[in-house]
Amino acid sequence: MKVKKKETELNKDDAMKQNLMQTAKEAQPLDNMMESACVVEFDEACENHMDGYDKRNQAVVAKKLEIEQVGQDCRTVVSVVKMLVRSAPELEGMVGPALRRSLQHLSQRCLQQMQEFVSNFNSNNSQANV
Repeated sequence: MKVKKKETELNKDDAMKQNLMQTAKEAQPLDNMMESACVVEFDEACENHMDGYDKRNQAVVAKKLEIEQVGQDCRTVVSVVKMLVRSAPELEGMVGPALRRSLQHLSQRCLQQMQEFVSNFNSNNSQANV
C-alpha cells in the first residue's frame, strides 16, 4: 500500500508540474505581447527623443556652417591683405595690428553667437517639451 501511495503522490506531482508548465506556456504569449508593447513604447520614446536630438544637432550644425562661412571669408580677407602687404610692405605696420584686432573680435563674436544659439535652442526645446 505504501508503494501505491508513493506512486499516486508522484503522479500528482507530475500532474502539477505539467499543469504549471501548461499554464506557463499559455501565459507566455501574454508576456511576449506585454514585452513587445513595452519595447514598442520604449522604441517610440527613444525615437521621439532622437528626433529632438537630431533636430538640435541639425540646427547646431547649420549654425556651425554659417559661422564657418564667416571664417572662410576671414581667411579670404587675410589672403588679400597678405598680397597687399607683399606688394606694399609699408602697409604691414598699419594694417597688420588692425587686422589682428578685428579678427580676434570677430572670432569672439562668432563663439559668443554659437554659445547663445545653443543656449536659446536648448531653452526653447525644454519649454516646448514641458
